[in-house]
Amino acid sequence: MGVPTPYHGLSCLGCGLVTAIGALASTLAVPLWGHVGDAMLGRRRAFQTAGVLAAVVSLVLGGPIPVVAYAALIAALTTFQGTFMSLSDALAVNALVDAPRQYGRIRYLSSLSFAVVVTITGFVYDRTGYAPTTFLFAALALALSVAVAWIPDRPRADLAPKGDLPPNEDLAPEPEPL
Repeated sequence: MGVPTPYHGLSCLGCGLVTAIGALASTLAVPLWGHVGDAMLGRRRAFQTAGVLAAVVSLVLGGPIPVVAYAALIAALTTFQGTFMSLSDALAVNALVDAPRQYGRIRYLSSLSFAVVVTITGFVYDRTGYAPTTFLFAALALALSVAVAWIPDRPRADLAPKGDLPPNEDLAPEPEPL
């Protein structure tokens, strides 16, 4: 986020503000995307939706846009990109044969793959500059959205209330109509 900001006229304070807004947006969006993945679309479809939306926002960020639009799009990109880690974790854990014993391996491989990608990205930026950043991110987001189609996903959660559940006595009785 901090690298392309000089091209959009953000000061250090503006960069900090945009980063904070993006972090807040991601904090609010990750549980929302988790719900969408668990109860509405399924984890795989939610991941794909977030990936495509992240790619679109990233491509728009690559063009000439006003500072206010840039700030809003960075917040949007952060919300979509933030879902990758949580939904990919959920998909990976579902695919494990013995999830409690193998989860550490998934976390280790996630961290290792992040380190490898960041290193490769550093070499690419060293040769090309930062201009292809948004296009590279969009291409990777779309590639992940396609690749996740082959990862098994458990059925969506059934969160509908069941008619045979006993009433909750902790709740206050409904008021009488006037």
